[in-house]
Amino acid sequence: MMEDKITIKDKEYRLGYNLRVRMIYEKIMGKNIGDDMLTFENIVFFYSVLLAYNKGFTMDLEAFTDILCDDESIYLDFLKWSVEYNKRKEILENTDYFIVLAAVLGAIS
Repeated sequence: MMEDKITIKDKEYRLGYNLRVRMIYEKIMGKNIGDDMLTFENIVFFYSVLLAYNKGFTMDLEAFTDILCDDESIYLDFLKWSVEYNKRKEILENTDYFIVLAAVLGAIS
């Protein structure tokens, strides 16, 4: 399982997705997060995640974009994390609570 962290310029940052991420994204872009986002929209989403989950993250969007242009592997790692995160979320949302409870109780017995 992937860790919900990413390293940028030798500094580790937390990743996640919550209401604050959506609010930051919508404030910057003036629209909702969508499924078929273009590259810039994905960069703004990444930037929104970093702002929401890392209180000490103060980089402006232009400087952040410059870093990604210098090292695209950071952007690609974020995209991989995003896909993995959505898969985990989907599994959790589609898992019947009672199946999980039965499996846990069965493992305890």
